[in-house]
Amino acid sequence: MAHLVFPDTQANAQKTKRAIFCQRTDKTVNKKLKQIDTNKNYFLAFGQNLPKQNMSKTDNITFGEYIRTLRENANLPLRKVAAELDIDTSTLSKIEKNDRNANEQIIDGISKIFHIDKSELKVRYLSDKITYQLQDEENGLEILKVAEEKIKYHRKLK
Repeated sequence: MAHLVFPDTQANAQKTKRAIFCQRTDKTVNKKLKQIDTNKNYFLAFGQNLPKQNMSKTDNITFGEYIRTLRENANLPLRKVAAELDIDTSTLSKIEKNDRNANEQIIDGISKIFHIDKSELKVRYLSDKITYQLQDEENGLEILKVAEEKIKYHRKLK
């Protein structure tokens, strides 16, 4: 496994333009990590330090586009993220292109890799799923309102 170290700010990322790469040996990693500014904040994910990601629930990009943006901002190749998620590269590519749905395991893995709250990822994923299902329905918004009322009702029963 390799370590990729990314700065925590956009300014630092723009200056360096790339990550520091080192093989996973304690001596090498410690030596490289000493070269990094210790006053900066770094986040560790599967042997890699990544900047904390902020997710807006209001942006209109799809779940797949969002995952691709996260991966590209971290300068991670598709194959490395797919390997960490224990899925085929083509599967992750299809998820990023919205040709295939993610599952609970993939959502959980993505939240760990990119340090994003799992519930926020699920909101993004499920809202996409509902949108695709209802977008061509003539009364899609009415269906959503009725569903909301049913959810409120069932929660009161619990």
